This record gives sequence, structure tokens and C-alpha cells, in this order.
Amino acid sequence: MSRLNQMVAIACALTGCGDLVFSDRDDRAHGPVPLVVTYSENPAIYRVDRTIADNVPSVVGEVPTAFAIVPPLPDGLRFDTTTGVISGTPTAISAMTEYSVHAAGPTATGTVVLRIAVKPATVVTSGIITAGIKHSCAVVDGGALCWGSNEFGQLGNGSTVDSHVPVRVAGLPGRVQTIAAGRTHTCALSNGSVFCWGDNKGGWLGNNTIVNSPVPVQVVGLRASAEAITAGNGHTCAVAGGGAYCWGSNSVYQLGNDSEVSYSTVPVEVAGLSNGVQAIAAGIDHTCAVVRGGVFCWGLNVSGDLGSMTAPSASAVPLQVAGLRGDVSALGMGTYSSCALAVGALACWGAGSAIVPVNDFMSGVQAIAGGLSHMCVIVNGGVQCWGSNGFGERGAGEISDAISTVPSVVFAHGAQAIGASTWHTCAMVDDSLKCWGDNGSGQLGNGSTTNSGVPVTVAPSAG
Repeated sequence: MSRLNQMVAIACALTGCGDLVFSDRDDRAHGPVPLVVTYSENPAIYRVDRTIADNVPSVVGEVPTAFAIVPPLPDGLRFDTTTGVISGTPTAISAMTEYSVHAAGPTATGTVVLRIAVKPATVVTSGIITAGIKHSCAVVDGGALCWGSNEFGQLGNGSTVDSHVPVRVAGLPGRVQTIAAGRTHTCALSNGSVFCWGDNKGGWLGNNTIVNSPVPVQVVGLRASAEAITAGNGHTCAVAGGGAYCWGSNSVYQLGNDSEVSYSTVPVEVAGLSNGVQAIAAGIDHTCAVVRGGVFCWGLNVSGDLGSMTAPSASAVPLQVAGLRGDVSALGMGTYSSCALAVGALACWGAGSAIVPVNDFMSGVQAIAGGLSHMCVIVNGGVQCWGSNGFGERGAGEISDAISTVPSVVFAHGAQAIGASTWHTCAMVDDSLKCWGDNGSGQLGNGSTTNSGVPVTVAPSAG
């Protein structure tokens, strides 16, 4: 191999040019230097029914006059034999496969191995990523991971030591379907049973005690298999057998059972919601449920949290939210605010406002999550956020105290789930966990405690 080819091979080993084919000839005496071909995305992972950004080759050496690829690309993708550009919209799933791309110039040639996979279309799933005030959790490969503050054992790994990277929740039986983080406690739904861990001073772990637990304990007293869960500041709720149940603090009627008790260590039925409940979501001290397409809320109402500025400051029974247009399919809660998705349109209330339909840019909303004074949605497969940004929770890049009603596009596509808390936000995007905003306790999961105005990748689990 010529000295020049040796230098190119070393450079490619350092920068990742792919598997190149070099000539053993002394090119100075016998012929031209082979072309060095690289692609802008290699390996490339695409999704069914999502148009890809053009994957464009770069060539060192003379300008190629023709390209070829073997084997043929997955269905829906195109290969330009003049430019080597790969484009199109994949229509079928394909495992990671190696493709040899051959470039030919007037006197020289070059080959690169390009790796391409096509995954299923992105599916937005609720409840697989969640955020507490200073910790975050996610469902990954059927298990639960948590990271951040662990003062009360809310990470569930048997300790009370903070972790700036994900740790695996211990002792959860079976596969975890959904997870919900409160202020300092966490709960998970597994095979119809609810398990909670962390702070329990008000009975919000639901195991008939007020003893904190750094490992999951099973909620007792649910009358049927649970279908959904949510967690607030100091209370937890579930949908079981079509009815709504809550447990924990009742200082501002978070339990919704028309009772004056200060707390309950076991689930109690929410008044009037024994059946027909389709979804449930909690803010800091209020909760809302979708019941046969309508929305009912209970608990704290100091900022219009329950959908009415004229309702009492707190309600011990569910109140129907008026003014929503059409049946509601999803809910998303901020600390003192609520949003509902009704017939493809998003409407929000609370934080001092009556029900306000969000502008037309919100058509295509698939999931909703909110913090103290910011809100994020998955819309048409991407993530958009608006509101406050003092810790970077809006994901707009800069960190500033400016509040914006214009959404920042955090991700253009690939979003699968989203969760938010007071000053930080997390999402699952293209099977990767991303977080941004406040990181004072390591709740962004990237091994640091530095706030970030842009998404950072959550580090691999520490075990």
C-alpha cells in the first residue's frame, strides 16, 4: 500500500470513514489514488413512513461519475446512481444491514460500507417517562430506571444516595407498563398491580403505613386491576376497574372523596367516579380525570386549576370542566395548570387563566406534559415547549427568565414519550432518553449537575 493510502487509512481509522478498499499497488508509479467515500449518516437508522433527510456522500479525490450499491436498499428508499445520494420514505422494517457503495471516477474508484436499519414507525406512549421535582424515571426494556435526588429513596434502588445517572429500581415483579413520579415518591404499574417507593409521610405509598421505603412496596386495597396511575405532590391516584382511586395527602381535598380526613394510607374511591374513567392526571395538589369524554377535576383551585376561576379555592368532589369542545382523549398537567386534547385541539386552563384554546400550531398533538410554568407537547412526532425558561426547561437553547407563548421546537421528529416537572423536562426520542432544564440534583441523568437549555442524553444505567 502506498504511503498516501496508509495516511488515508490512518485518518479513516480515527474519523470513521467506514470499510474502505485500498489498492496494494504503489499508486505513485502505477495508478491513481483510490477515492475515499464517506456518508453524512453512517450508521443510518430510519423509521417506517418517515421521509429521511438526504444521506449525502462526500468524496476525497477526483469527482465520481457513477455510483452503485449492493444489495438493494430497503423498500421506499432511493439510490441516485449519479450522485450517490440516498433519499425517500422507507415503507418496511429492515434489520441493520451492510451495503457496499461503489464510487467510480474517470480513473479511480472507492468503496465504503454503509450500515442502514429501518425501525417501526414512532409510537407515542404515555406513562413511560416521568419527572418529579428533582428526580426522573423511565420505563426501559420492561424495567424501571430512575435518577436524580434520592433523599427519601424515591429512586427505588434500596439506598438514599443521589445518583446523577440512571439506577435500576429494585424488586419490581413482571414487566413495568407505566411509571409516575411525585414530588419525592414514585409509583409504577406492573401487571395490574401498583408499586410505590420513596417518601411516605402522608401515606402516599398506599401500603397502609407512613414509613418511607427505598424499595417498591405494593399498594393495598385497590378493588380491581389498575389500568393507569398518576402522582402529585403528596398524593397518588389510579384508574382500576374503570373507577378512580386516590391515596395520600388530603390537605386540600386531593383525594376527591368528599372527606375531611387529612390523609389516607390506602386507596379511597373518588366521589362519583366509580366507572367510566378513561384517563387520569395529577398536578401538584389537584387531579383531573377523563370520564366518558368529559373532564372532571378536584383538589386545589387557587389558580383556576379545576377549570373555573369562580369555583371554591379547593373542592372535595370532582367538578366538571365546562367549555371543552368535543370528547377529550388525553390530559397533561402542570404544577397549577391543566391541558386537555379534545378532537385534535388543545385547550389549557389554570395558573390564573380560564380555559384557553391553544393556537392552531397545536393541531396534531399526541401527548402533553407540564411543569411549574412551562408546558410541552409531542406534536406531529416532534417536541414543542412554551412558557418559562429560567432553568432551560423550555429547551430553547438559551437559559433566560423570559417567558414565551411561542413554542420552541426542541425535536422535529422521533418523539415517543414526554414528562415534565417543576423546572425540567424529559423525553424519549428515537429510543434515546433526553432531558433538559434544572439539573441541581442530577435529574437530567447525564452525570453532571449543570443546568442545560438544550437536551442532553441520559447516561447508561449504573446498575
